[in-house]
Amino acid sequence: MRNIYLVRHGKIKQEAGGRRCIGQTDPPLDEKYVSSILKLGNWFAERQHHQKASVVLASGTLKRACDTAKYLKEGAGEIISGNILFDENLNEVYTGLWENREFEEIKVKDQKRFEERGKSLGYFRFPEGESIYEAGVRLEKGLNKLRRENSEDLIMVSHSGAIRAFLCKLLGLSADEHRKLCAANISSAMLLDDGEHLFVQRCGYKPTCLLGELELKELYQEYNVPEPVIAHMQKTAEFTETLKPCLKESDLDWERIRKAALVHDILRTERLHALKGADALRKEGYYEIAELVEKHHDPEFAETSPLTEAEILFYADSRVKENEIVSVEERYQASYGKCHCAEAYKKRKVLYEKAKSIEKKIFG
Repeated sequence: MRNIYLVRHGKIKQEAGGRRCIGQTDPPLDEKYVSSILKLGNWFAERQHHQKASVVLASGTLKRACDTAKYLKEGAGEIISGNILFDENLNEVYTGLWENREFEEIKVKDQKRFEERGKSLGYFRFPEGESIYEAGVRLEKGLNKLRRENSEDLIMVSHSGAIRAFLCKLLGLSADEHRKLCAANISSAMLLDDGEHLFVQRCGYKPTCLLGELELKELYQEYNVPEPVIAHMQKTAEFTETLKPCLKESDLDWERIRKAALVHDILRTERLHALKGADALRKEGYYEIAELVEKHHDPEFAETSPLTEAEILFYADSRVKENEIVSVEERYQASYGKCHCAEAYKKRKVLYEKAKSIEKKIFG
């Protein structure tokens, strides 16, 4: 059994104007995000070193994929076996006459075909180009060639359309459903290969280390997070750091806790914000962080079990009122006034008692 990773290239420099039909047009990477690609390479190195397995690195031939592969190799170091392999089969869907044109222009000047595309995003063949489904078939051809010629784990740098179309085929989905699958920049589809069959473990996965300051800023902007909420999340993350000395002997993932604290209320202005925030983060590829965010409002708790990351995040959130560190009592006293019925008050009381029990587990 070996691992195969289908990695989408890094973010590109966007031209001025409206959204464009990029396809096999070849814009360069945005250099602001190179450090994130290097981090991903480091993550692959640690993962493969732990598994005592080297890896073959392959890429499509478009510049954004080639440069992503180059930086991955730099970050991963000696775990990459040999030189980068290049294969046109890993390139993005070719959009023919629509290449590098703005969608608004296409909508006006090629209205009939634009409407046809809307009816079948996966199987519509671009004028004098190919369909997204065909790009997935092409990627599969390149992948199978690499599988035959190499026995090691594989990292393949490719593109959103081709990766998602191929995954649809593996998962038994119509290519028209490809947009349901996550494929954010520098995310990985993680596959297992038993020599005969491929099994999808995760789509669009990003390790926790990839949520850096630049990515946080973009998330806050994308989801219109109010400044007071950002301040609350930052103070919560700051407070988690103060708990580390009390729990030196634990196996807690403090980086995961801190990153989750920085986004735990990303959709606080919405009802069921923990669930919706977790869903938003999964779409971005941050699965491990999303798991904590989903539980941060009411984690599972057992008196005799070791502390969990979710409990730590819940407790930290229970100690921060807006952007001020307070006692659990003060934090919950302020929230009782928001309860509009006896049932809501009862639920808040249960959460208060849970926070106090976790506090006892931390400090004794």
